[in-house]
Amino acid sequence: MKASNTIYGMLADKLITVPDYQRAYSWEIPEGNSKRRSQVDVFLTDLEKHLKSGSESKYYFGHFLFEKLDDNRFNIIDGQQRLTTILILLVNIFNKLKQRTLRDDELSLYEAVIKSKYTKRFETVTIDRMIFSDYIIDGYQGELREVSTLSAQRLIDAFNYVNSYLKNKDFNFCEKMLSLVVESSCTTHLVEDKAEAIQMFIFQNDRGKKPTNLDIIKADFMHYVCLDGKAHATTINNDLQSKFESIFRSIAKLEKYLDEDTILKYTKQVYFNTLWQDNSLDILREKMNASGIDFILSFVSCLERTFRDLTYFFLESQSKDFEQHALVMLKKFDIAMPFIVKSYRYGISEAHRSRLCKALRTIILRDRIIPTRADLTSRMNEAYQDFNEKNPNLERIEARIEELKNADNSSRWRIAYWNNNSLSKALDSGFSHSLARYLLWLYEIHLERQGNTGYEWTRFTDIKLPEVEHIAPQKEPDLKPHGYDDYDQEFNNVYLNSIGNYLLLSKSHNSSLGNQVFSEKLRRYQDNRQQREVAEFVENGCWTKASIAKRKEKILAFLKTEL
Repeated sequence: MKASNTIYGMLADKLITVPDYQRAYSWEIPEGNSKRRSQVDVFLTDLEKHLKSGSESKYYFGHFLFEKLDDNRFNIIDGQQRLTTILILLVNIFNKLKQRTLRDDELSLYEAVIKSKYTKRFETVTIDRMIFSDYIIDGYQGELREVSTLSAQRLIDAFNYVNSYLKNKDFNFCEKMLSLVVESSCTTHLVEDKAEAIQMFIFQNDRGKKPTNLDIIKADFMHYVCLDGKAHATTINNDLQSKFESIFRSIAKLEKYLDEDTILKYTKQVYFNTLWQDNSLDILREKMNASGIDFILSFVSCLERTFRDLTYFFLESQSKDFEQHALVMLKKFDIAMPFIVKSYRYGISEAHRSRLCKALRTIILRDRIIPTRADLTSRMNEAYQDFNEKNPNLERIEARIEELKNADNSSRWRIAYWNNNSLSKALDSGFSHSLARYLLWLYEIHLERQGNTGYEWTRFTDIKLPEVEHIAPQKEPDLKPHGYDDYDQEFNNVYLNSIGNYLLLSKSHNSSLGNQVFSEKLRRYQDNRQQREVAEFVENGCWTKASIAKRKEKILAFLKTEL
């Protein structure tokens, strides 16, 4: 592979793979009507602009870094996002040209850079390899298997976006674009030492984003091992590489729930047994310099296990157990996750983990509902530290949370911020729609449980785009009588945005209701229990202030008991 090259010269008759210690595909397409430009959009726009300019100079795709495996097999270390997108574009161009049958020169080019009879020239990271192979290269038209990672979905989205981009382009445009891409210039560099390749990847990543703390500390660790000069440095780096391969596989699965630096922070909180750990890398570097390779291996093992345990928690466990699911759906669960990680570390049963999630959820939810600047971390840190391998019981944690719920101003440290009186006052105030959605979902589960044993509870994710419906619409209907109380000042200020007037439903259902009269809305409130329950509060066929007040009283009575 030459240092100065064309895209064709770089790709032709080679087998190129994205190694698993790389992160997966991260480029995005534009979102809906958003004016923010995406990486794939910029990629295509820049190419077309160069094509239309009539410039005689070649388009420059930048620098690519490869690890050489043998004469024609390479790992791509830097440039994989660009190269993957180049391949997606080329496949789409060839698919378009196949509509009029490929010429001999085009067929030869396709076999050299995309796929020969038996060999596909490019492979993504293992976790997304089948999607890339089946859907993009082979053009599989059937129903896709479950897309388990966001990176796989990004590959599909990018392919479909480029396909749509070329749909109305003529063959002449596609021929010119094909020539532009394969004849574009680039520079390449080869390394043959794996440890060097891994380090260069970290320092040369091409995502167009600032390196994450995980990137930086991985570089620090591997650089330290190489400089240490011990006889087993290569073996140690191979061990670290293996663990980071596992970590990056987890990142691909977890990124819709958590970012990697947040999980790094949780690992620090577990490793050093304190909630007082932020995103700074200082303590990791201090320990590395003081304890060397022993610390590096110990911490990376802890890190890999944290990623593995949280992958199981978010992708498996929380979908099966209500309390775990409820904690995840709360979103603001940052203080809870180190407890969850410890629960896996110490072999806590699923039943006990469910108990732990419920206790944590209630105090976190109180913290969201009650307006206070008080810091929950400082009040929970002692109980967190006491939750250890020698004493992995939940009683201390639950007792601490109950202390916070029942405290008064005579309590130690004056911790009466989240007590029942504060909760009652806060519940009587209004709620943001995001918080109201969650509270109404809890209320729905409460209604489902009434008189039912072994029922299948409704997951928050089962509600397609959940929204808050105003039973009495925010704008008074023009048609009268409409079945709602008079829209006087009291109704507008006190009742219209009361939780008693809020209802949980899907976005499509909400959009279809609009400003209809109450009788029509009531007829269509059938999707869940709280919708059907509305009929119990109707007075003489109307939705009145009294109806809203009674429903609010019932919902708040449940919330005070639940929290």
